[in-house]
Amino acid sequence: MFVEVAVDFSDRDRLRTYTYAVPEDLTVQPGDLLWVPFGYRPIQGIAISVSETCDTDNIREIDSVVDDGPFISQHLLRTAVWIADYYRTNIFRACVPMLPPGANQQLHIWVSRSELAERVDQLLTGFSISADQHAVLNELPSQGRIRRDRLVRRIGRSRERHLDALVRNGIAVEESIWERPRARAIYRTYITLPEYGEQAKLTAEAYDRRRAYRRAELIRYLANKAKPVSRAELTTEFGNQIVKAVVDEKTVRLIQKREERDQSTNYIAQDAIPLDLTPEQKTAVDIITESILEIPTLDSTNYTSNEGASSKFLLFGVTGSGKTEVYLRAVEACIAIGRRAIIMVPEIA
Repeated sequence: MFVEVAVDFSDRDRLRTYTYAVPEDLTVQPGDLLWVPFGYRPIQGIAISVSETCDTDNIREIDSVVDDGPFISQHLLRTAVWIADYYRTNIFRACVPMLPPGANQQLHIWVSRSELAERVDQLLTGFSISADQHAVLNELPSQGRIRRDRLVRRIGRSRERHLDALVRNGIAVEESIWERPRARAIYRTYITLPEYGEQAKLTAEAYDRRRAYRRAELIRYLANKAKPVSRAELTTEFGNQIVKAVVDEKTVRLIQKREERDQSTNYIAQDAIPLDLTPEQKTAVDIITESILEIPTLDSTNYTSNEGASSKFLLFGVTGSGKTEVYLRAVEACIAIGRRAIIMVPEIA
């Protein structure tokens, strides 16, 4: 199996993905977060698509898959590709805002002393370390380890090359460890009947004979739904004690369903509510609209030059006075007669 991966790397081809092979012991789905070899270092990427064949030889394998994925749904991946193309960025960066908080897995490099560090002044290799290297070595804890980025902040960037020399000479040891992501898959508990139809009817009648009427009502409720119902819904409807009783008696079955990580799943778009313009807004809109209607179009038979074919307006108003609504009404007037409009929003520093 092969996977197309969008990596956290700036490339001239913004929509470029990289092909990797999937080891037999791993499973990859579109939307998964991956660690892949990229040049001389591991880098994070997002699986865009999966295929069974590949035309390229000597494909490198992915390193690992972040647990509890996929983190991005298929239609959000398509949206990310569109965003990357439209806003001139790479696909990975377009995907990052769609990831749940804490989903990104960090790669940390830890540094510790080796056995050679204890006898660094009498190395058998025939050379001794410099004063700068010795100063860096003194910053390493005698026991345990320290993250490389924290050590570099302590010793300064100018001395980082001396740390690299200690690692090359085997006096210090580096270990790369992937931090476990904070995001986890979300699972909901659902309750269903082992069998529907006649068996559900018999179960409800058995509860009736025991005068456990609420339990019988719950069984009939599930039978009428004819599909798994969330435990939260049943608890709200019948109370936790009744739900727990039928679960303990094993007349119902518990199942775990993974919730889709998609903030737009239950989003309902609402049409804009038309606003009543104030007298001042209406005056401004009328003046601008009248000017728009008077400007000849490019394909008009009586169009001769740009002279007198445009008007400029300065809309003055305090914050919250409704200037934006005037802009929007002017845009509507343009669109209504088959023209186009653009609103330039300056960056506010």
